[in-house]
Amino acid sequence: MFNIIKIDELNVCDSYKENIMIFYKEIKNILKDKLMLFMVTGSVGIGKIHDGWSDIDILIVTKSYIIDDIKKIQEVIRRLSDIKIGTTIYSQKEFESNMIDGKTMYSLLNLYRNNLHLNYYNTDLKIPAVTLDMMKQKHLALLPDYVHKLKRLVYINKYDKKTIIKTMNLIMKIYVVQKNIIPKEYKDVFSKFSYLYNFKEFDILKELNLNDISKEFEDYLKKFIEFISNNKLLIA
Repeated sequence: MFNIIKIDELNVCDSYKENIMIFYKEIKNILKDKLMLFMVTGSVGIGKIHDGWSDIDILIVTKSYIIDDIKKIQEVIRRLSDIKIGTTIYSQKEFESNMIDGKTMYSLLNLYRNNLHLNYYNTDLKIPAVTLDMMKQKHLALLPDYVHKLKRLVYINKYDKKTIIKTMNLIMKIYVVQKNIIPKEYKDVFSKFSYLYNFKEFDILKELNLNDISKEFEDYLKKFIEFISNNKLLIA
């Protein structure tokens, strides 16, 4: 079945671990026996955080989706942490019916491949089966929206650097997945995209450590947008 990794066993620094633990206890207190699944996803879930950059992404399934519960969870997020927490929350019925977004599908694919692990799991919940082919089709449907989002972001005079890099990462991930490869964190995504599509290498980790957007990255961004706009995506 699936591995259960307790929060204090996550391969992350103490500040992240402490915030996740506090949040988890608050969630348990709010949802009580309605909590069906709690899983830290994204770069924090795989233990590849970039301090000061990585958000804490958490997948939650509740037996019943009740708005008052969700409002309480959002209030906890607002008062809890200096590290941004992002939640994706489903009811048991919609989760089991595979009414999930692309981000969740990607997390579940990594769960099945043991790249991610559950932190709490009620075995009465049926986790949807996710295959690489399903992920590839889902990604292709999402690609146009992400590409046009990125283009709109660069039209703005003052760049939102974090949103731009996150959107680029999503687009590159889609391209890489089409080659039957599941990349993990930023460096892995950028490196594999460069290799698979014969595109210029870029040290994204160096850019993450800079407060402002570098001229090198700005040039890279323009070339990237031109590349994905003017070249056909070759599907494996």
